Amino acid sequence: GVPFHLDSGFSLHWSQPENCTMSARYADSRCWPPIKLFFRQQGFVWAAEVALSLGACLWSVYSILADLARDGPHDETWEHFMGLSFSWFVFNVSAMLFFGLLEGPTLCVIGPKSPKFEKFPLFSWQTPALQQSLFFWPAVFFILYGLIAGKENLYQIPAHGVGSLFGQQMREIVLFDSDLMMVGHHVVTMFLSGFIWWGMQSFAESSGAPRPELIALNAMSVASLEAGGLGVCLWSMFEMGQAYYYIMTFSHVVCLASGWYSIYLAPSVKFFYVTFVLAVPLIHGRQKYMLKEVTGGRPTGGFENHRFANEDGKRK
Repeated sequence: GVPFHLDSGFSLHWSQPENCTMSARYADSRCWPPIKLFFRQQGFVWAAEVALSLGACLWSVYSILADLARDGPHDETWEHFMGLSFSWFVFNVSAMLFFGLLEGPTLCVIGPKSPKFEKFPLFSWQTPALQQSLFFWPAVFFILYGLIAGKENLYQIPAHGVGSLFGQQMREIVLFDSDLMMVGHHVVTMFLSGFIWWGMQSFAESSGAPRPELIALNAMSVASLEAGGLGVCLWSMFEMGQAYYYIMTFSHVVCLASGWYSIYLAPSVKFFYVTFVLAVPLIHGRQKYMLKEVTGGRPTGGFENHRFANEDGKRK
């Protein structure tokens, strides 16, 4: 078995802890001041905000599904990249605002108003988990099935597997007052999303492998890496250590295998070597941090605590 003790913390019932500090809605969170003001509204204004958030969320879901279902070939134009990134950005922001306004659904999270969700509230974990579980993992398995079955028409799923990252990362910059390290992380991820999109445009037909195959492999690699974040969300919300271990590890295996197979199919394309070299240290760091967390038995929040300790002192 896996060499760590699992305390899942998952229960169908929960009770709010006595030391709850969230009586004012997200007053001490890292949300930007206008977002806090948005959450503090009551009565008719609150109802209008709920309706607006829900409406924007439903529009984005419709827009995303309609584009995903378009037949191939892969649409690698920059207009498509900007359009799908915007749709995923709207989805992420509106879903977070909707969950935040309703303060739920808590989905069996133990102590959803406990201090561990004070800086980054529960809704900041729920929305990425929703995208990772309902899109990224299904996209990984669909692309894998398509590659095995030799399907050339994967609709626009590979495009969304890469481009949606840009909109997803923009979400946190807009909603949360993060420190420079986290802002840098989001900006770099957005840059890599665009860089990989550009790379998919540049694959030469003479590279030795069908163009759709290379695009599908790259998209599966990117999607699997982001899908691994579902393990982090489950660990933070439910303390599900085994889920964190297996989800993160499997995502890394798929990412590296996709990158290696791309190089095998098209050894003359230098782009694949660059992305593979960039991915290895990132995967090593994520795997190392995950093992440290799960062997400890409970989420430490060490990285967040380090950020808060440094940032709180500067802002007071």
